Amino acid sequence: MDGTIAEKLDRIFANVDSILQGANSSLNKIVKVTIYTTDMAQMPEINENYPKYFDQLPAREAIGVAALPLGATIEIVVIAEV
Repeated sequence: MDGTIAEKLDRIFANVDSILQGANSSLNKIVKVTIYTTDMAQMPEINENYPKYFDQLPAREAIGVAALPLGATIEIVVIAEV
């Protein structure tokens, strides 16, 4: 997906929210987030935008990787209460 980091995060968290709602959960039930990025230089912009998705920030880790499927630059995995 092309676009700014903020646009990518909006799309990612909209998708995650949709999946969580289908499981009777929500973004505020996320307890851990893992962010995979192909460029750690993206982290300041990720850090700037990341808090807007949560009332209380969950535990988080960020991992730099050489590549992601389909040319993505960010992939996010969450663990949430249901």
